[in-house]
Amino acid sequence: MKENRRKSSQDKFFYLTKLPYIHEIEIGVASHDQFVSGDWVIAETRYGVDLVRILGLAKSYKEKSESKRHTSKILRESIPLDFEEMDSNNKLSLIYEDICREKIIKRNLEMKLIKVHILHGKSKVIVFFTAEQRVDFRELVRDLVAEFHTRIELRQIGVRDETRSLGGIAMCGREYCCHKMNDQLKPATIKMVKDQNLSLNSSKISGGCGRLLCCLAYESDTYAQSRSELPTEGSLIVVENIRYRVSEVHILTQEVTVVNCDDSAIKPFKIPVKNFRYHSEDNSWIELKEPDIKKDIPGKKIVLTPCGCSRPEGTRCKGCTSQL
Repeated sequence: MKENRRKSSQDKFFYLTKLPYIHEIEIGVASHDQFVSGDWVIAETRYGVDLVRILGLAKSYKEKSESKRHTSKILRESIPLDFEEMDSNNKLSLIYEDICREKIIKRNLEMKLIKVHILHGKSKVIVFFTAEQRVDFRELVRDLVAEFHTRIELRQIGVRDETRSLGGIAMCGREYCCHKMNDQLKPATIKMVKDQNLSLNSSKISGGCGRLLCCLAYESDTYAQSRSELPTEGSLIVVENIRYRVSEVHILTQEVTVVNCDDSAIKPFKIPVKNFRYHSEDNSWIELKEPDIKKDIPGKKIVLTPCGCSRPEGTRCKGCTSQL
């Protein structure tokens, strides 16, 4: 914990806290702002009093007051004994998982055991599971209470929650976004798949949970912004005084595939459209020559970037990370 980072008259400070066993993020409320990212604290989570990790201070009170995240009270800073208990509980939870699995099979219940977690202080045992239909687990609860001699909570979660809690490596080679980055990513849609020119092959656009990849929604705004600067499919584009029609847009390479409007014998080909601008009078996209490019961006000196493209001075180049 960082001492005396800054003084403030605020009575409450809001932190992002992470529950490591289920990888959920909550809003923790403390009476000071001395905690920093990586600190461990004891907090009243949605499941009960437990050890959680501080991710950092929340950005603003307004953001947190409108958040759908659970708000928990931070009780105190962690001590070495808390970590010893956490290690002991984690080892014990593996034994409890085997017992739960045996009881589920014995009761012939149509449910999949995901994880067993023991709260700090052994006040409660939480059993996370998935099921396609509603499950009557009252008899199972009685069995587990008799076995563990503590409070038992069975909590049904969805397939996305299962993937988030267990984690894994995605097709991109990185950890699942929901597990590593954020537990409340926007839902993805088929429209996002089409906007990003991706194949509708389900195996290529689905994550470990079997649902559409979360990164489709994460990158959607960037694709929408890039697409707004390019010609759309079906629009006219004039190249060397010859009219073509756009048949395909390549967002990442800033290119379009065009077909000749007057001669179908000419094969479609790709052209870069970085220097094309839309002209409403002709209802077409026309390439700007070097003098026209300078006029098109008044007050900005056109300079050459390290990667060899021309950009207005003071702007970032899309082809490199240099800022001129």
